[in-house]
Order: sequence, then C-alpha cells, then structure tokens
Amino acid sequence: MLVAYLGSMKQWGILRDEAAAFFGSLFAVFLPAHPPLWFQVASIAVVVMIAASWYSVVACLFSLEPVTRFYRRVKKWIDYLTGGILIALGVRLAVSK
Repeated sequence: MLVAYLGSMKQWGILRDEAAAFFGSLFAVFLPAHPPLWFQVASIAVVVMIAASWYSVVACLFSLEPVTRFYRRVKKWIDYLTGGILIALGVRLAVSK
C-alpha cells in the first residue's frame, strides 16, 4: 500500500528526483548553516504552499473549456518546440566538451 502511494506521488511530481535536487540546492544556498527547527519547518511549508498554489492554478485554468480547446489545438507545436529546444541544448552540451 505504501509503495503504491509513494509511486503515485512520484508520478505527480511530488517525489521526483529533479525536484529534490532543485529544492535541496536552493536550501543549501539560501538557508543558514544551522537553522532552528521552526525555520526548517516553515521553509518546507512555504515550498509545499507554493507548489499547491501553482498546481491549483493550472488545474483551474485547464478546467475551463476555452483553455482546454486552445491547448489541444497547439499541443503538437508546443511539443515540437520543446523537443527542438531540448535537442539544441543537448547538441550544445555535447559540442562544448
């Protein structure tokens, strides 16, 4: 049961490795070396609230029919553009070594 729950959290992006690395690096840079416990809890609470707010806004927007219709119409081109950017970044990284 716990494994299935954690798997669903990873699918939603809550427990993704990239998110952990991103927030870990932010905490390492911006938090003091030995913050008090309340500060650590508050920092994590702020991150959770920001993430919940963002996903709520996205869910509310995509529940609107005009937004959903527009996204379905341009999704293919967004995927092409994003893929092209990622390929270009990969080529740039491969060439820069």
